[in-house]
Amino acid sequence: MRKDFPIPVTWCPVYHEDGYAETYRIDVSAKIGLPPLAQFKIIRRIIQGVRKHALLPHFWISVDSPGQWYLKELKRFFYDTWECVAILPTGAKPRREDFHSQIYTYNALAFPPRFLMGQTPLRYSLKPGELRILQSLARTRVAAAIELSSLSGYSPEHTRHLARHLTRKDLIKRKKNGKYDAWEITRKGVQEVYRSWKTMPDFSTKAVCSEQKFTGWRHRRVSRLWARTLKTSWGTNVQIWESWSEVNLGGIYPDSIAWGTYDGHEVLFWLEVETGKHSHDQIQMKYKYRFNRAKRYARICGLPIIFAVLGLPWTIVSIAPHLADIPENVALVLHPWMELDNLPYPNFGVRSPQDTTRFSNYYEDKRVRRFFRTPVSTRWKGSIKLAGLEQ
Repeated sequence: MRKDFPIPVTWCPVYHEDGYAETYRIDVSAKIGLPPLAQFKIIRRIIQGVRKHALLPHFWISVDSPGQWYLKELKRFFYDTWECVAILPTGAKPRREDFHSQIYTYNALAFPPRFLMGQTPLRYSLKPGELRILQSLARTRVAAAIELSSLSGYSPEHTRHLARHLTRKDLIKRKKNGKYDAWEITRKGVQEVYRSWKTMPDFSTKAVCSEQKFTGWRHRRVSRLWARTLKTSWGTNVQIWESWSEVNLGGIYPDSIAWGTYDGHEVLFWLEVETGKHSHDQIQMKYKYRFNRAKRYARICGLPIIFAVLGLPWTIVSIAPHLADIPENVALVLHPWMELDNLPYPNFGVRSPQDTTRFSNYYEDKRVRRFFRTPVSTRWKGSIKLAGLEQ
């Protein structure tokens, strides 16, 4: 680690009934484009940097989060570690019982530690909107305007406006991605994002923070548009706080996760995308396993989950009868991925009648029949046009 690199902590000794605890506060935001596991690994690396200089440090992780799921995930990841940490929402002061392990106190703490003296905090001169676009692009590396709009939460017009400003600053550059014009983040832009994420110089940020699976560009496109799909389908019933494509939830890899509210209640929107490259039996086994993993995760995190599968019509017909035993905190949505702006409304704890009947006459649609009569090599162009993703 470079000696001149500031460790992003604040010395905040906390008084308990038997003395002062040497406490370091780490400020974390849930709305900077990082999923919880990546944030956890960055915090662990900061803690390791402090431990090289402090004898008995304690860590107060202050999380700025609109909901409870992000805090619960950080607590879950720290549960099996020996770190003395207290994970609390912004504004809450830690007590003795908030720390995960025993705390050690001193009679007095007069001066801040020497390794924090003379440090200048990292600064970045970007506006919040520009930084938000950069943070979304740092995970995907290359993305089209409509994908960046979905991941960042801005409108496509505002996204293009911010991208033009970033291009002038040499933080991103134009690139052709398949049949679409896209933007690619530059090395200078990556460095700006890493500073905003408070990553240490010797931390493998790209391996931890980037998309965790390598899939085809069509599959990635539907995954990245998940937040946009929810907003256009369900309107004001949905509020999205964060959205990540190809994310790692601790050994669980959804194609996309959106975190927000549905009808005013905090919910996780879980997406799986099926492009139909396997047989009926393989697809059925795969989604029975993934649906069971989602139900187990809903029990672990204590949060309702809307589990959606978007795929070709024949895959949805194949999957629907095999996803059973829906608990009260899980809703199941099955839909062809060629109609992204018209998702059926979820029903928690019960199977929607649409799941098994809405596809019986689907092939009577002339556009769909024409799509399946075309050769496989040109079929995807028709599906992209039918889904309205040509922007």
